[in-house]
Amino acid sequence: MSRRRCNVRASKWVLTGLGLVCLAIWAYAATHWVGVRYPGWSIKFSTGAFHFNLYRRVLSKSSGPPNWSHQRMPLQIEIMPWTYGVFWGQQYRGYVAVHMPLWIPFAATALPACLLWRLDRRRYPKGHCRKCGYNLTGNVSGRCPECGEAI
Repeated sequence: MSRRRCNVRASKWVLTGLGLVCLAIWAYAATHWVGVRYPGWSIKFSTGAFHFNLYRRVLSKSSGPPNWSHQRMPLQIEIMPWTYGVFWGQQYRGYVAVHMPLWIPFAATALPACLLWRLDRRRYPKGHCRKCGYNLTGNVSGRCPECGEAI
């Protein structure tokens, strides 16, 4: 097997695995609110999206462990585009927010994986059985002797 074919096979499985992980996180985030808040920043998964917030001015002076939160909610999915922003309001000076729907990383892994699966499908040359790939050179019976498929 050529090196290129090995790379294609490895890549398709890695991308398929990453796509399934992204799909699972997206499905979980559609029905749950999971997040961590720490003085100065917060990360959360909710409504099928990833949210990252960074505060220039720390709102509380406590430096304890991160505050983890988890909550079940009704099904909500955001189909919004990827957004980010810097907010300079009175309350949060220098508040930076990045919101990314989780369908974007899913699509970024699933589409190349589908393409690689399509490119790597088995193709048997002429004169071989379409089902099992057995060489049918000289066969006059009309059936594959390996699997019994009609030729």
